Amino acid sequence: ERDKLVQYEIHVPTEQIRGLSLVDELQRFFYQDEFSSLVQAWNEQRNLVLKQAAEEFIFPGLVRELRQKLLNESQQAVLRMCAKKLFNYLRIGPYPPDGHRSYEMDTEETASSFVNNRHKSDFHTSGDIDSRSSGAVWPKGARVLALALKNEDDSRKSMVTAVQLDCNGEVVDFLHFHGLLVSRRAPEEMKKIKEEDMQRLSTFMVKHKPQVCVIGCDCRKALFLQEDIQHLVNELANERRLPRIHVELMETELSIVFALSSRASFDLPISYPLLLRQAISLGRRLQDPLFEFSQLVTIENEILGIRWHPLQDSLPRDMLLRALEIEFINRVNEVGVDVNRCLSHPHTAGVIQFISGLGPRKGLHMLKILKHKKTHLTNRMQLVTMIEFGPRVVINCAGFIKIDTSSVRDLDADDVDLLDSTRVHPESYDLAKKMAVDALEYDDTEECDPTVALEEIVHRYIFFTEIVRCLLLWIIVLL
Repeated sequence: ERDKLVQYEIHVPTEQIRGLSLVDELQRFFYQDEFSSLVQAWNEQRNLVLKQAAEEFIFPGLVRELRQKLLNESQQAVLRMCAKKLFNYLRIGPYPPDGHRSYEMDTEETASSFVNNRHKSDFHTSGDIDSRSSGAVWPKGARVLALALKNEDDSRKSMVTAVQLDCNGEVVDFLHFHGLLVSRRAPEEMKKIKEEDMQRLSTFMVKHKPQVCVIGCDCRKALFLQEDIQHLVNELANERRLPRIHVELMETELSIVFALSSRASFDLPISYPLLLRQAISLGRRLQDPLFEFSQLVTIENEILGIRWHPLQDSLPRDMLLRALEIEFINRVNEVGVDVNRCLSHPHTAGVIQFISGLGPRKGLHMLKILKHKKTHLTNRMQLVTMIEFGPRVVINCAGFIKIDTSSVRDLDADDVDLLDSTRVHPESYDLAKKMAVDALEYDDTEECDPTVALEEIVHRYIFFTEIVRCLLLWIIVLL
């Protein structure tokens, strides 16, 4: 209405076609049914008072109330669309390193080799450890090659920055290119620069062996760059120098906001240019959108730098922030939080503030204590013994905090409980262990350690899922 996109009028008819008007209805409660001249005179005065009250107070009040109701309903509709957009972003899980096969099976012999010896692929580096062991909270992330573009009308001023991220989202290496966006109709001199840059990119990819490539797409040249890189990947795959990875496109709004954010200035070296920061954000978003979006929920409310809806500026800031925070809280507590991961990789620590029963203040306090003591959480009981949270706080938040028990075992930690890596609440541990023992159907004469029973069930589940995965792979090959 303020932008004159819609106009409406609200009026109350003074006369009703059928039935009585509002004033006539009110008159029944104020009129005296007598015939003396004095009573009639007072009835006329009452009628004037009722009309004045209706026209100056009641009707305008009803109009204001109706306008406010329409405004509230429209605000709620915009809020729902903003929250829905964020939900659609956060519902995307981490990019699986083997969710899309890194190279195509061309023969039955290749498929058989993969099934029998799947962890000894030519493209499997020493940095990749199978994360499906018991107690692993999160699957191992994919190694990502991310490219951010700076497009100019003059191709000589255009630039592409490529960054290689490890499976945890940390920067491994990066390069700058000035010729990757050169068009096919460019002069021979510019084409030569592009060929040299493609060769540099080829060497970069062979060296780091990414499992997926993502390109920030904010112009048409990103499509041409995707074709060029996909062609390069196919050539390297045919030469068995690189997996046949996917080359994805991603919109750049989040990466641009992050590159200018206070969090990027704090977490990343000051020497990193904006384009490199954008590339890092693109890669981390592909690895796990939840971590990357949560970084912008700061005191400066940088999450509002993203356009959630064309009409979001018409909403009260507090109302929009609350709707987005609720969406973050729901998504974070659906999957849980690995505190040790947030401690080791600060760019993932944005989710700490959304742990139910903990909140941003206590979450930050927990991280400070762990950093000060230079240690990690090895079990949920340390929320009481080390962090010194009260019993009510621990009961409320323990079910949403996960401990990667497979990692803490490597630290020779004591009192490691496999259930700490699950969503099972500590109050239900005894019941879960009893269910595990009963599920194995041991004889009454046999003594069974509940912890051993839990680990055996987990290993059986992993073995079963691996069999199903191999069967699906065989079906794909046969088709």
